[in-house]
Amino acid sequence: MNENRGMTARRFVAEATKDVHLALHCNPVLSVLTSPSITPTTYLTALRVLGRFLAAVEAERVRHMVYPEFSLATACHAVADDIGNRTFRPHTLTLRNPRELLGALYVAHGASFGRSTFQKTVTTALPDMTHDFVSLRVSKSLWQELVQSLENAGHEPDTFPDVVRGAEIAFACVNDLCTAAQTKLSTVI
Repeated sequence: MNENRGMTARRFVAEATKDVHLALHCNPVLSVLTSPSITPTTYLTALRVLGRFLAAVEAERVRHMVYPEFSLATACHAVADDIGNRTFRPHTLTLRNPRELLGALYVAHGASFGRSTFQKTVTTALPDMTHDFVSLRVSKSLWQELVQSLENAGHEPDTFPDVVRGAEIAFACVNDLCTAAQTKLSTVI
């Protein structure tokens, strides 16, 4: 991060992953969450993508035995409840160390803020569906603690590339899951 003096670690990660992040906002599997034309099928498909991603990051958090304060278990359970309590297989995700995991957790918890943007659309368009995941409260204190952990990692230039790599791996995971889901959806429709 030395070449970007004055830039926060959070901003550095955001800049490094900006293109893939923006592409996911336009991805048909996830963008449907902000569309009033959302259907039960497209809603459940998006939830499965998000659930598999969150479960993958949570599995890595447990494997590394770190960051219990940033657990994604509640979000994973909420998604499972919304899709009918069916279990979903986490996507394969391998993070080499806790610093990469921190980058992935940043992406996963950042999705919580995205969730707040589509909550009203989903609950209005699909009032008979369960909305446990989209209705989860965003914890601002947890987010601030995560950002502070990110900033602390940013002060260690030799370890910070791992944080960025973890965020890139996380976004790539979501992208892969969306691509697979889109392929499945197109064969159904």
